[in-house]
Amino acid sequence: MASGKKNTRNLHERIEVPPVSAVYEWGTTLVVASRPDKEIIGCSGAIALLRQMGYRVHVVFMCNNLGAYQASNNFQLMCSQPECCHEAICALSKLGISQESITFLDTQNYTVPQVGQEGFKEAVKMFKAKLNDLIPDTVLLPWTADSQQDHHAVWSIAQRALQDETYVEHLIEYAMKPWVAKEHIAQLDQHDKHLWKLDNKSVLEHKLEALSQFQPYHMPRQEERLTVATEISSDMMAYLTHPWELYLINNI
Repeated sequence: MASGKKNTRNLHERIEVPPVSAVYEWGTTLVVASRPDKEIIGCSGAIALLRQMGYRVHVVFMCNNLGAYQASNNFQLMCSQPECCHEAICALSKLGISQESITFLDTQNYTVPQVGQEGFKEAVKMFKAKLNDLIPDTVLLPWTADSQQDHHAVWSIAQRALQDETYVEHLIEYAMKPWVAKEHIAQLDQHDKHLWKLDNKSVLEHKLEALSQFQPYHMPRQEERLTVATEISSDMMAYLTHPWELYLINNI
């Protein structure tokens, strides 16, 4: 844990802090998430800022559920599909996103299909159709350095769908952790990427209100209704409520 904090402090010089108005250059934006909570954690500040200026933002979820969270007493907390969809719709409404601007691709079960797995080609086809329908200037995707398989699968689907498409001007990764590993930073120059810290304090209240719509972040009212806060570190909780968000800009 401490090494993560140290990495963050040592890498501040590598992070660009643009004016808030820079986010408006993103224009029409398509946000892609594996499950109905990741966009809130990673880029809800940017969503709120874009919507305040009247830009179109569409959110695509690859899965319709939050999956299972393992609490400290080994109880598995799972959000049902209808409930997760409803929570996501309510949360995004706090950021200015209408229900018509939300798509659940419904990749089935609790995983996003990887390359070569059943359902991958269909997921690419559905995602490409959404791309062609929206024609976004910017696509926001989960951080590639994230260890979760679903996030890598989302990238594989998006990259396959984006082949031969030239209208996307910005391909941006949003962070879902409060720090970045040193080895990932060392690869930035090699891969023509740079870090970006977005000031979102003007919309932080909207972000927190949106985050509160998700069941795992509620304080438990009864024993069965466990909170994922018991297994999320204090650093992670601090990141979720911090007045900035971290992005990795891909130069395309």
